[in-house]
Amino acid sequence: PSTGLVPNSEYSMSVGFCDGAGGGSLRFATSELGTPVSCDLTGKAYRLDLQNAQFVQPGGGFGGLLFDALSGDMLMGVESVGDGGVQMLAAFSESIGGQQDYCAPSTELPEAVFDNPSFRVGPVNTGIEVAGSLLTISSLNISGAFAPDCSYFGGGRFEGELDIRQNAPLFGDLAGTEDPDELCSFLGALGVVCEACSSDAAPYCAPLLIDQIVATNTGDPLACVSREYCHPECAANDCADPWNGDCSP
Repeated sequence: PSTGLVPNSEYSMSVGFCDGAGGGSLRFATSELGTPVSCDLTGKAYRLDLQNAQFVQPGGGFGGLLFDALSGDMLMGVESVGDGGVQMLAAFSESIGGQQDYCAPSTELPEAVFDNPSFRVGPVNTGIEVAGSLLTISSLNISGAFAPDCSYFGGGRFEGELDIRQNAPLFGDLAGTEDPDELCSFLGALGVVCEACSSDAAPYCAPLLIDQIVATNTGDPLACVSREYCHPECAANDCADPWNGDCSP
């Protein structure tokens, strides 16, 4: 379209064909996303549904392989909202659909740009637990738009980079080797194309793009966990000092 679409509106799209044959029209409606939020985002936490998102890059069967092996959900919480910015926290759940893993450290994200209702945060280096191991994602940017009632955010998008060298232990279990050249060759059959890394230009990185991510409100705010096994809700809590809620490293 020549201009942006308006939320909660009906449209008609005309369709034509290159050979001049008659086309038709398609009616559709936009969702509520794009309408400014009318609630306080502070303290809201969201569970990202990566299993039902669209894995664009790498292509082939790589996305399905990862989604099927996810150990838990990525969680994102809003700590505070300021003029044009949102401070957010990232954590992971104990299992798919489970509560926050209080034994694993949470991540204080860089301040997100907030253009009500849209946000964009990053780049940040983080990881997602896959089959008991950590899939490391470099230079990850996360974006989306909050629903007017803050009950979810949609239009979620991950854009980052997978460094095969950093993820060699995870991929090596499948390939039987941790050599990055051999891993790139092995993963090529799954649609992974190794390119130059943004960090050092070595040919061992694959672009990551996941979109159509929807995240629903968990109902409970996220707790910051400063380091591993350091939170009173962690069964194996072994903090050397009394936990004081400080999420800094």
